[in-house]
Formats: sequence, structure tokens, C-alpha cells
Amino acid sequence: MIYTKLTNEAMKIAYRAHHGQVDKSGIPYIFHPLHLAEQMTDEYTTCAALLHDVVEDTDVTLEALSAVFPAEVVEAVALLTHRPGDDYLQYVAAIRENP
Repeated sequence: MIYTKLTNEAMKIAYRAHHGQVDKSGIPYIFHPLHLAEQMTDEYTTCAALLHDVVEDTDVTLEALSAVFPAEVVEAVALLTHRPGDDYLQYVAAIRENP
């Protein structure tokens, strides 16, 4: 994984936000975004991978993230956030269409 000041901040936010959460297997949830982040090849996508579920699953907001991260990271997190009531197929199509 890429370790920079920005990715370290993303790790801290993700860790705090997902603290106490577990996945369906009972494994601490933080391992999911960490696993994805390990596969990224640049700083911004690493941050987006680490943060991709914080808006969807915690009380962290896009506004709070925008105070710390560049617009490209926040836009990626927004795109990856599946909001209640959003059609899942449209959500996936929007992700697929965005480079």
C-alpha cells in the first residue's frame, strides 16, 4: 500500500469510523477497505479505497472529508457511496462509467 501523509490520514479516519463494526463473518470491518487499498497504485485511489464506505456506513460526511482531502478523492468517495433509495443497478452503472 502507498503510505503518504494523505493515505495515513485516510487510514486513521477509516479506522475510527469503522471501529467496532464487523462484517457478516464477524471479522473487524476495517480489513475490507485495507484489503482494497493494498491493491491501489496511487495516492488518491488508495485514499478512496480506504474511505469508500465511511459515508455510507458511518456518520462521516462528504463535507468533513472535503476539509481534509482533494476534490478527486471526495468525488470518488461520493461516487462509491450507495445511498438508501438509490437504484443499485444505476449506482453500479455510474461507477462503471466513471474512470
